[in-house]
Amino acid sequence: MQLLCCILLCNLLGLLGSGLGSGARNHDVCVGEVWLAGGQSNMEYLLGFEKHIDEVLAGKMNPEIRFFNYPQVTYEGQLEDYNYCNDGFWRCCTKADLPYFSAVGYYFALDVQKALDVPVGIIGCNWGGTSILSWMDEEALNRCVPAMKAAEEYERSIEGITLEMWQAKQDAFQAEMDEWNGKVAKIKETNPNIEWAEIEKQAGVCPWHPPIGPGSPYRPGQLHRSMVAQVAPAALSGILFYQGESDVERAEDYGDLLITLVTRWRELFGDAELPFYNVLVLFIGNNKKLITKRQVYLWLPILSLLTVTILSRNIFFLILSQNRQSLFLHHPMTPSVCCKKKPHRPQHFFLSRLHPRELD
Repeated sequence: MQLLCCILLCNLLGLLGSGLGSGARNHDVCVGEVWLAGGQSNMEYLLGFEKHIDEVLAGKMNPEIRFFNYPQVTYEGQLEDYNYCNDGFWRCCTKADLPYFSAVGYYFALDVQKALDVPVGIIGCNWGGTSILSWMDEEALNRCVPAMKAAEEYERSIEGITLEMWQAKQDAFQAEMDEWNGKVAKIKETNPNIEWAEIEKQAGVCPWHPPIGPGSPYRPGQLHRSMVAQVAPAALSGILFYQGESDVERAEDYGDLLITLVTRWRELFGDAELPFYNVLVLFIGNNKKLITKRQVYLWLPILSLLTVTILSRNIFFLILSQNRQSLFLHHPMTPSVCCKKKPHRPQHFFLSRLHPRELD
């Protein structure tokens, strides 16, 4: 199975392609664990921005850890429209390549490789700010009533919007976000520990309003079609999924949405018991006086997720909470996810459940 996994993954983005019949050769091929790293920005966050990067780069490089980032695309033909030279190929643990690894994916791979003494490959398939709905295919959306209703509502809302119309609005939105992020970066240069309220006072309110449209990554089913479906049915050892914050408005339905996603992905990857490890981030406000009904709903998924865990084999959850300040300063939960104290590392928690005898 692992050899099949290696062959299938080498074929991603046509790395083997039609060259097999023309004498093409592949070198430095590893056979071992392969995990899909999915979710939103906490999984997407690159090691190059993580606070321990200097320590990592100064340490010994591990040649048995590899990383493959699937390009962030939303529509057919986008790979030809833009330059994706930094994605779509296997990277090794080198000083030049490590900054492009998912920070969470890297630390998970590091622990797995050390514990099992086998090569570990991570396939990055994630996108910041996305709902779980973006990662569900049409079959999964239709199986779950809340997902089906959300998808139907979205499709009605974008009627008449062409891809070109959406792209123009997306470019304008991105320019606005880049300008705001530039202001924030300058503010943080002089005051790294500045609070969110003061940041918005100086730089203005964060202009997060991505446009809806046929090319939006936030469209239900979009990223499954353009990304996940291009990776499946690679033989995986398991799936890491760091997501949840973007679904606070549908928190009461999140348990049903997640079990539907897990079931469908297992079907697509051909393994009914494929391990699925989910880190769920719950967002809480800084000021207790400002806690709203929306924030109270953030805790409702805990009950439904516990039910899912009991009923489903090889599904594990780690629930973290963070306020807006920690989200901004330590994204993605740097103190918890990427610190050197193993008891607080989600990857150590998950690994202990999959291979309990391998850890002290």
